[in-house]
Amino acid sequence: MSALLFFILAADGGLLARPVQVKADHLEVLNAEGKAIYTGHAHAVRDSTEVDCDTLTAHFDKDQRVQSIDAVGNVFAHQGEKQAWGEQAHFDNVTGVLEITGHPKVKSRERQVAGEKIVFAQDSDRLEVEQPATLAQQGAQTTEIVAEHLVLLDKVETATWTGNVKAKKGTTRLFAPMLIARYDEHGEVKHLDGSGGVHVIDKDREAWGARLAYDLDQGIVDVTGKPRARDGLKRIAGSKVKFLTKEDRLVVDDATTVFQNDVEKKP
Repeated sequence: MSALLFFILAADGGLLARPVQVKADHLEVLNAEGKAIYTGHAHAVRDSTEVDCDTLTAHFDKDQRVQSIDAVGNVFAHQGEKQAWGEQAHFDNVTGVLEITGHPKVKSRERQVAGEKIVFAQDSDRLEVEQPATLAQQGAQTTEIVAEHLVLLDKVETATWTGNVKAKKGTTRLFAPMLIARYDEHGEVKHLDGSGGVHVIDKDREAWGARLAYDLDQGIVDVTGKPRARDGLKRIAGSKVKFLTKEDRLVVDDATTVFQNDVEKKP
């Protein structure tokens, strides 16, 4: 195995004084182009971030300070409890930000997310995913969530999906511009809050409103904010619509009901 050790010294005299160690089967240094190319079982370590891949290119300045690293082929990245896979990765050694693309997926505790791009930073619990498709285990059932963007914060144990959010657990489906999940130390989602205009469907019942609160353990979804509901041919308005998914019931506070005929009457 060939090895090369880069010591990164920041222009301010030490702000980023951290070494990067890279190992591989083969190394080619192109000083004129400011890069070193590692091929065959390439492995890079920078503090708590580790990257494995087929080919790794380190880009350095005239003082041999590594500015960035590009990884290609069977990329695997590991940082703390986060593990990510993809076909390409770019690591900015100035900011400590790692971006993984090429059908990437990431696992953090029991949560698994796939998307178009996965981004996380050195010494940060923040994980971002573009076009995320999330699988979160909840006991024997799985909660599936898709959206345009996801921000996962492990320290406060929350995840925020935004942009055309769609969630499904069992027979219950949720639609909202924003959905925030709160989970426990084991990574199990315990509560979902939706806002911005929500839509809930459970079997042949559905409701619309400004907000929703979903207790996954209890199987109860509350829809508030001028909610309205449909239960079969009944159209209902009230101050709160409650889905009891485990009991297959719908409860409406301060209800006003209109019974509709599914056959239009001829004039």
